[in-house]
Amino acid sequence: GTMLIPTLPDRRTRRTRRAAALSATLLAGVVLAACGGGDDSSSSGQDADAPTAGAVSEAAVTIGNDAVADLGVTKDEGVCFGSSLVDSLGEDEALALNDTDADFDELPEAQLTAVQVAFNDCIPGSVMAEDIASEFYSSIGASTEPDAAVLECVGSALDGRTGDVALEGMTVDTEDANLDVTAEVLEGCIPGEVVTELFVTSFSTAGLTQEQARCAAEQVSGQISLGQLVELGSSSGELPPEIQAISDAAISACV
Repeated sequence: GTMLIPTLPDRRTRRTRRAAALSATLLAGVVLAACGGGDDSSSSGQDADAPTAGAVSEAAVTIGNDAVADLGVTKDEGVCFGSSLVDSLGEDEALALNDTDADFDELPEAQLTAVQVAFNDCIPGSVMAEDIASEFYSSIGASTEPDAAVLECVGSALDGRTGDVALEGMTVDTEDANLDVTAEVLEGCIPGEVVTELFVTSFSTAGLTQEQARCAAEQVSGQISLGQLVELGSSSGELPPEIQAISDAAISACV
């Protein structure tokens, strides 16, 4: 019979799927922190140094203060974020969204789009870089933590696309998951040896010994890209024949 293949589309456990799909759901949490349940104590004494108070609504400042508290952005970035939500949704709806306890997938499309735009326009990639990179490393069982160069690379690649990646994170467990932007960001920044570790995890989950998995991972690591792997992890279809062939050949060579 055929040898086991890495559990990407079939025999997939939730954990393996999340490893392959970069555990991007983490991001939904990052975004929700900005848009819900910020604690009000952060808003005291903020008004004295706000010369733009005339131009910026109180609602935008309130939402901005929560973003500062929850995301660690600068005050200007927070006010930008709040103003963007207010511009898209109006003050009442923006404030209601800021206070909601709803899960991301329960929000109406107009609100999701407003959050996406506000993140893209106002929240720099550096704010999310560590969460995304560290979650990716830990989800694949990497033996190292992302270093400063990786974090800087991910942060730069995320600039202007933080909202796109946040929205992708929410589709991870759905049928039409699409992680194109997330995959592109990571593929450009994650060192080859870390990608190889992802293959090792995948092969060993599929039943190979650690030694066999390492051997097979080294065989495929130049032939299957991180981007392809993310696509596999986020799709529920069959393994494409060319990927299957590469995987089978690697396993045959090592088992």
